[in-house]
Amino acid sequence: MTNQEMLNEFSSLPQEAQRQVMSFIAFLRHNYALTSSPQIPDSYPSPKFYGCIDDETFIRHPQGQQSEREPIL
Repeated sequence: MTNQEMLNEFSSLPQEAQRQVMSFIAFLRHNYALTSSPQIPDSYPSPKFYGCIDDETFIRHPQGQQSEREPIL
């Protein structure tokens, strides 16, 4: 189906049906915008270890002892 044929089909629909088609198009645009992943530029530094903090000023405070858990049966 060509673009012109689709436009003709859309124009021949009742007003409420045209509104529903436009709503569906907005829904698809929103979903595709959410699923597209952002591109990371090549200049972005690649970390040596994922999840590690490479900052000498970061200090993790003592966490203390964790309470003992009940055994899993």
